Amino acid sequence: MPGLKVTDASVESEERFRALAEAAWEGILFSRDGVIIDANPQLAAILGYERRELMGLPMLDVVAPGSHAAVLRAARLASTEAHEHQAIKKDGTIITVEVRAQTVRYRGELVRMAAVRDITERTRASERRRALVAGTAGVSGQHFFRSLTKHLARALEAKCAYVGEIHPADPTRIRSLSAWVVDCYAPAFEFAIAGSPSGEVLTHGLRCYDGGVMDAFPADTTLSVLGVSSYAGIPLHDTAGAALGVLAVAHDGPLRLDDNLVSTLRVFAARAGVELERIRADGQRRHAEAEILTLEAQLRHSQKLEAVGQLAGGIAHDFNNLLTVINGYCERLLVSVNETDATKGDLELIHKAGQRAAGLTRQLLAFSRRQVLQPRVIDLNAIVTDIQRILARVIGEQNTVITALDPALGSAEADPGQIEQVIMNLAINARDAMADGGTITIQTGNLTVADGEPPPFHLRPGHYVMLAIRDTGDGMDAGTAARIFEPFFTTKDAGKGTGLGLSTVYGIVAQSGGDIDVESEVGAGTTMRVFLPRVAMRATASPAAMMAPPPGGHETVLLVEDEAFVRELVGQFLQASGYTVVEASCAEDALRLMSDPATPRIDLLVTDVVLPGLNGVRLAERLKTQLPGLEALYISGYPGDAMFRGEVFDPGPAFLAKPFTRHVLTQKVREILNARQAGDPAGRSCPSPAKWPAPPASRLM
Repeated sequence: MPGLKVTDASVESEERFRALAEAAWEGILFSRDGVIIDANPQLAAILGYERRELMGLPMLDVVAPGSHAAVLRAARLASTEAHEHQAIKKDGTIITVEVRAQTVRYRGELVRMAAVRDITERTRASERRRALVAGTAGVSGQHFFRSLTKHLARALEAKCAYVGEIHPADPTRIRSLSAWVVDCYAPAFEFAIAGSPSGEVLTHGLRCYDGGVMDAFPADTTLSVLGVSSYAGIPLHDTAGAALGVLAVAHDGPLRLDDNLVSTLRVFAARAGVELERIRADGQRRHAEAEILTLEAQLRHSQKLEAVGQLAGGIAHDFNNLLTVINGYCERLLVSVNETDATKGDLELIHKAGQRAAGLTRQLLAFSRRQVLQPRVIDLNAIVTDIQRILARVIGEQNTVITALDPALGSAEADPGQIEQVIMNLAINARDAMADGGTITIQTGNLTVADGEPPPFHLRPGHYVMLAIRDTGDGMDAGTAARIFEPFFTTKDAGKGTGLGLSTVYGIVAQSGGDIDVESEVGAGTTMRVFLPRVAMRATASPAAMMAPPPGGHETVLLVEDEAFVRELVGQFLQASGYTVVEASCAEDALRLMSDPATPRIDLLVTDVVLPGLNGVRLAERLKTQLPGLEALYISGYPGDAMFRGEVFDPGPAFLAKPFTRHVLTQKVREILNARQAGDPAGRSCPSPAKWPAPPASRLM
């Protein structure tokens, strides 16, 4: 019968429908008028009920109060759209479910059937991920890494999360930028890349170990300290693809090694790599800016010292001319008066004052690097040993001098007298810094600065010998240390210092091609280090000075000096020693005299270096073309700026710095004339050639 066929078909259809519901992996329920009339085992498992307990239970009994309105509205509208709401399990636990409902015929009547999925874990993961995104948004630098590790550990429910960079100073190690361990930040740490899971990550990319990670990497003690068994890490790269570090999570139980973990690590490893690259670029930029500021400060300091040095050199030039006359005539008068003469004491005081003034101008020239040095190969150890007895008297009994001399010390090329002045000035400065007494340590040593390595003390690559003088005094602050080489700058009381001692040291060292470094701290003493270029030759003993009065002569000397009183005095010195003197006030006058047949043949030219018009060097060149074999003796208060304009000029030993005495002048004249007669023009075989100062160069401090 047709009706029977329909009934049988309906029953068969409902049975198939019920069988499908029973087999579904989702929870299925049927409800009529808001009451559950049937449910499959999966729904019972989701809600924590026995299946029979759900039968006849009002729908709202398993719906959280906050979701009642939404569920009733969906039922009233017979909505078939999927929606989420909060459900209540039998034990009261709130879970999040996704529900999709529709009206179906079941057991011969129209009812609502709902498919229910438990999406609690998915929702929590999504919320944690949103919290991770929100927690790392709008922050940068160290704040970003700290926020990243904290929220990453929570998002992936891991005991530990850390981000580390390949150590800039040691690429075999990782140092942490931030680590979150059990609800707090861990102190910074570092570990070796080799033998750690981070090594595998950097080599092969993303790596996950779901258990047994400590057994797999027994050398990584960090894992045992953290007490973790599972690990997942991913490398950090810069925009060029170079590895920068590692982002990792670790747990003391199994990690959920799913797509959520992998995608989260990938997203935030990319962000962390960009941030780390930015931080490093910012650090390099700041370092470069700091270097520029330092170099600019050094340049300004050097320019200031150079300007003051030029002024000091000019002053010294004029003073040396005056002192040549003052000291020269004073010397003559001292020789001519009797010991019982009442003026003898006055003349001696004048002479002492003149000598002191000459010493001050020498210091000015040393600072301005306008003096002429007599360099030779020296042994710093020998100089320190020779001067040590003098130092003991100078620094006083309440101070102690200790030497630490390197027996393998190399040689340097410098003026030994000027180096003695450097040691003396530094030792006196150290003495004055120790009002209550103390210890001065003088140390020597070798130093090599290789290309490409960070230079110690801002030295250029090369080989150096070092002289260090260390005191146990009060030390200096940075502001004072920056000014100690300025001329006339002193921290001593008025009348107790000229302010030229250290500026003299600076000038001598700079002119000798060296450098000087100051290390000082208030209350911790001061160390002055002098660096001179090392040479391969070995030092030789200097010849003994001639102490006997030099003999006079009968030769003819052409004297060219623009200062009339200096010219008159030098002429008198030479005439008193038996020489014939022809005088000229400038190069042009000298050339006119030489063209006059009445002028006697000239055996020696004595000329000031700095003259109006043609300078003394050019004058000598002109005269030597007219008089082959003519020798020249150069005198000067200082070489003058003409010597710094690219002219190559080495007078050898034929130079006298003003002020000089009659004895020194006549001895030098006799040496040059005797050398010519012996076939050694101008004494060029002398082992101690004079060295004119090089053009001023910026000094590295």
